Amino acid sequence: MFNTSNSHHANNCSTFGLAVMFILVSCMLHTVATSYFIIIALFNGHDTLYITVQAMWITYHIMRMLFVVEPCHMAASESKKTLQIVSEMNRRGHDPVLAQEIGRFWRELLITNAEITAMGLCSIDRYLLTSFSSSIATYLIILLQFQKGIN
Repeated sequence: MFNTSNSHHANNCSTFGLAVMFILVSCMLHTVATSYFIIIALFNGHDTLYITVQAMWITYHIMRMLFVVEPCHMAASESKKTLQIVSEMNRRGHDPVLAQEIGRFWRELLITNAEITAMGLCSIDRYLLTSFSSSIATYLIILLQFQKGIN
């Protein structure tokens, strides 16, 4: 799950990569399908209860996606902030022993990349949300064009 240059860390931290990937793909596919059903319902004049339930499902799937992406994005952001703080401490350190330990920690932070990925295929951050949004819109357009072709 974490990209690291140290193979020991990479093996231990990639445990949930497959699960995260399936959750994100599931959220995207369910959002596409549910959005398609709500658009069809709007065109066919279904009752407001059905449309409301579909809107609630869309909200649920979007929230699931956010609950996966946001913590991953925040962890990567905090890692970058930590690197900056340690760099500042390294520059201002006056005690040689402390400066040596801070230097070791700083090098370890540089080596270890805290970027969270889904099996190394894509970084899980806020940019993934824009990619998913455009994918969802594209698939909806394709589905609606096929629906128009059938009718």
